[in-house]
Amino acid sequence: LRMFRVHALLARLYAYFGEFEKSSQHAKLTISDAPEGEKTHIDLQLAHLLIANNYARKGNMSLAEAENSKAEDLTSALNMHICYLARSYSFGKKYSKAIKTADTALASVFPLRARQVCVQALYESYIALGDKTKSKRYLSEYLEITTAFQKKDIFMIREIEKVKRTLELLSTGN
Repeated sequence: LRMFRVHALLARLYAYFGEFEKSSQHAKLTISDAPEGEKTHIDLQLAHLLIANNYARKGNMSLAEAENSKAEDLTSALNMHICYLARSYSFGKKYSKAIKTADTALASVFPLRARQVCVQALYESYIALGDKTKSKRYLSEYLEITTAFQKKDIFMIREIEKVKRTLELLSTGN
C-alpha cells in the first residue's frame, strides 16, 4: 500500500542525479500506485511537479502547466504550487513568464519553502538573461531564506552550495 511513496522517493532521487526521464517514470508510478485513500498525499503533488519539470525541460509548456495544475488541484490551499509553476517556466526557458509568475507569487506566498522556490526561479531566470544585479539580489535572498530552515535535505544543501559558488563568481566579475 505504501509502494507509491517508494516511487516518489526514487523520482526525487533520479531528479537529483539529473535523470529526468527516469524521474518522470517513477513519478507516474507514484500516481498510478497510490491507494484510493491517499489521492491528495503530498507525494502525489510532488510527482505531478516532477513530471511538469520534465515536460518543461523538453519545451512542452502546455503539458508542464497541466501537470502543475494537477498538483494544485490536490491541495486545499489556493496557489500552493505557484512558485513551482514559475520554476517550470524557468526550466522551459520562458524566463519573462517565470519572473512575472514568481514576482506575483512572492507578494502572497508565505511559507518559506514556497518562497525559496520562487526566489530560485527568479535567480535562475535573471542569470539566464544576464542581469547580474538582480541575479545577485535573488541569490542572496535564497541564502537568507534557506539559512532559516532547521532541516535541510540533500536537494537544498546542493543548491545552497551552488548558489554560494554562483554568487561568488558574480561578485568577482566572472
